[in-house]
Amino acid sequence: MVSSQQLAAVRAACSDAMGRPVDWDTVPSSRKTDGRGSAFADFLAGAGCLVAVLAFLAIWVNGLVALFD
Repeated sequence: MVSSQQLAAVRAACSDAMGRPVDWDTVPSSRKTDGRGSAFADFLAGAGCLVAVLAFLAIWVNGLVALFD
């Protein structure tokens, strides 16, 4: 029973720190995103991955060509 009392104390401390009741049994709902800027961020992430892959392939092809020269 000591561990359940410690858990209750931690939950109460978290509730005090957050300023609202903390429910650990559900998904948090305090942060709702409206999706603005998400498409642009996704585009930038995809473009960054594409650049990284192209740079890797360029270095690999350059090394392969240098190997047979």
